[in-house]
Amino acid sequence: MADEFLLPGMGLGGFLLSMNTMLMLEKKGLLTAVETKEIVEQALLNLETHEAMASPAEQPGFRSARTILEGLRLLLGRPSPSR
Repeated sequence: MADEFLLPGMGLGGFLLSMNTMLMLEKKGLLTAVETKEIVEQALLNLETHEAMASPAEQPGFRSARTILEGLRLLLGRPSPSR
């Protein structure tokens, strides 16, 4: 992987881009709320798979990613006026 993708904040930037894209697709009716939730669940499963193979030095990053994805899962589980 190129060094420019290892800068602090790059993971969060990628997450925010993905999350906003997914929510925009849902808002436009291209994804259902159920499909959006399934994407988050798949991301968590994928994270677990990769976390199991990660070195101890990488564990803090995986914990942060899990916290963010679990927060998104909770957010998507709550009813809102736009859903």
